Amino acid sequence: MYLIPKTMKKRNVFTFGLFFDVLSYLFLACLCIILGLYSFWKAKEGIGDIDTAFFLDVIDNTLKNGLPTTSAIRAFLNAFPLFGMTSIRQYCTFDFAAVANSDPYNVLIGHAYLIVYPLSAISYFVGPEFTAAMVNIFSFVGLPLISYIYLRKAKIPSYLAFLFVIVLCAHPAWRIASAGWFYFDRLFMPLALWYALSLYGPIVKRETLTRSQMIGIALIVVAGTSIHERAAALLLLFSLSSLILYKGVPKKNIFFVLSISLGLFIYICIYLLFQNNVDNHEAYKSFLSFNKVMANIFRPGLIKLILFNLVFLLVAIIFQWRVALIALITLVPNVIVSIGGAEKDGWLTHYHSFYFPFVVYAGLVGVVSFYKWCHREPFEKNFSFYHCLPACFMFLVCFVMCFQNPYGPTIDWDYKYAKEGLFTPLNDLYVVPSILSSNLYESARADKLVGLIPKGASVAETPPFNTWKLFRNNNPISLFPMGIGTSDYLLLSFDNGSDGPLFKIFSASPDYKQLQKCVADKVWAAGYKEISHIDQIMLLRRSD
Repeated sequence: MYLIPKTMKKRNVFTFGLFFDVLSYLFLACLCIILGLYSFWKAKEGIGDIDTAFFLDVIDNTLKNGLPTTSAIRAFLNAFPLFGMTSIRQYCTFDFAAVANSDPYNVLIGHAYLIVYPLSAISYFVGPEFTAAMVNIFSFVGLPLISYIYLRKAKIPSYLAFLFVIVLCAHPAWRIASAGWFYFDRLFMPLALWYALSLYGPIVKRETLTRSQMIGIALIVVAGTSIHERAAALLLLFSLSSLILYKGVPKKNIFFVLSISLGLFIYICIYLLFQNNVDNHEAYKSFLSFNKVMANIFRPGLIKLILFNLVFLLVAIIFQWRVALIALITLVPNVIVSIGGAEKDGWLTHYHSFYFPFVVYAGLVGVVSFYKWCHREPFEKNFSFYHCLPACFMFLVCFVMCFQNPYGPTIDWDYKYAKEGLFTPLNDLYVVPSILSSNLYESARADKLVGLIPKGASVAETPPFNTWKLFRNNNPISLFPMGIGTSDYLLLSFDNGSDGPLFKIFSASPDYKQLQKCVADKVWAAGYKEISHIDQIMLLRRSD
């Protein structure tokens, strides 16, 4: 009824609405195809980083061995002491051959990734690469699809619903992340949004739950908690916050939500009882002191984290402040805890997967309330107001997210940032950038060197050189310079120095060149000899 002015014929109203419905679903179908092909190709070609290799390797090993193990995480944990090391003396005297534990890492020790088992079952039929593509399609296309269906059911005009989908896909947590690395955590996004919207009617609108609705919500909770323990914690937080903030909820609904909450609480307690993640102990100390918390809060990316999520929360704050408050609470971990800054504006990573669906939820509820406010008297007869005002707002939001620099501490505008993300993967895959790129050109060069490494031989490498292909060839890996003296092969990027090649390393030290020199000396002292090199990539083998 509210697609165009009432003075127009019903046939034109239907045609107008049908056009945008068809356009929206065609758009989502294209997203499925493009994202699926892109993800499959990226996984198949080994283009990515350690996190991508970790995702694929865990699925593969679960299928082969029955345990979700990978040496990718073990390699990272072994190298962790080096990341913050800037002292030349400390770095150069470090024993890179001393590896605390070389056994493949069981990811269930770190996080409750129970979802790996059903994914490995799927992988049995279609392979890990196709499974990765399916995960990315469900994770990222699920968000705009659920959003569009919800808005249309709420009687929002199809063109406004379509605009919301465009705005959602313009957000860096969708636009850039969809072209990023593979993670199990991404699966939480559509499930969390679905859960939040499923409880909106029973809690906010006080609609009594039916038995089929209860079963559906319970299944969503089971699927969500199988992804990660933080997913369970956020579902619990959302459930209890909703009950606390809204009054007059039917007793049947309260009992059901409390039952779900109790189940989530018991699940989290059991996980904490059996979890023994001692390896990540140092990494999570960042929130144990007031000074570190304050330092984490005011990291450079904070303003971008707020800006890009405020565009969704702004309308909800005005019209549905309780919903906005709940969404803001889910953002708190990303504000007070730091993972090297990735939790603020590291859009390629998974640190935005947990709060983002709740921010989208707030945006959906806010837009529906905004449209209904515009549609009331005395504006109802003014087409230009109650239709154009929400549309103009969404155009403005889309402009902010497309042309605002998504990185760094300041608000600055540049059209080139519109090129970030899935729709122009040239940035990451074809253009040759600086050190440690994962572009296709470097992967093609490294492929030739990877082919010279025997099956099962250990490799110390500088990511992201086809780590997934090394895993498929059963090559245990270390992150260079860890593994010097113990790894059979080294696969490295290097710079030309006056006394020979200087191998690239992870370090923020101002004495980077000196660190490179002492690492190179250790490589030659350990008896490594060059086998081959292509441009600035070298393969070395340890002499017997």
